[in-house]
Amino acid sequence: MKLPLNQISEIQFGLHAQPTESGDAAYLTAKHFGKAGNLIGEVNTKLKIAERERLHLLQDGDVIFAGKGFRNFAWCYREQFGAAIASSLFYVIRPNHEEIYPEYLCAILNLPKNRNYFQQLGAGVTIPSIRKSELGDFKISVIQMEKQKQVAAIQELHQREMELMNQLVEQKINLHQSIITKIIK
Repeated sequence: MKLPLNQISEIQFGLHAQPTESGDAAYLTAKHFGKAGNLIGEVNTKLKIAERERLHLLQDGDVIFAGKGFRNFAWCYREQFGAAIASSLFYVIRPNHEEIYPEYLCAILNLPKNRNYFQQLGAGVTIPSIRKSELGDFKISVIQMEKQKQVAAIQELHQREMELMNQLVEQKINLHQSIITKIIK
């Protein structure tokens, strides 16, 4: 069964703030994510948590979705990451955990056909932006929870495999350059 995202989750905007190099919470921006929507490196932008920021702290299982800019992707926050706040680039999607598994939601939002759909929604303006209502109207296939978890596990394995492949390619490039450098010395 397909349900609109706003029926199976709450959607809110990320926080617009000025990050610093120190603080109590990571402040997530687009630069912290790779092409596939995976977190890369350490988050070096922070926020001090005051009352206003406390309302925007991510909760375990929140999905952040880049709704502004030329790259639309989703990432699932888990509490072991530590305190974090999503920037205003992101929508924070808080799924109903009884209906939708957060990593499954990410996998669906990150499918190439869905990324293309979101890109078309934002086309025609200087900086593409998806309206909250458009995101909320997006229909998600809600399947049995066990199958959602299987999809999420497959997605996680795929991402890990891609990371290993990229590392292998990098090592092969370095080896190739090293061999050529030794030969021409």
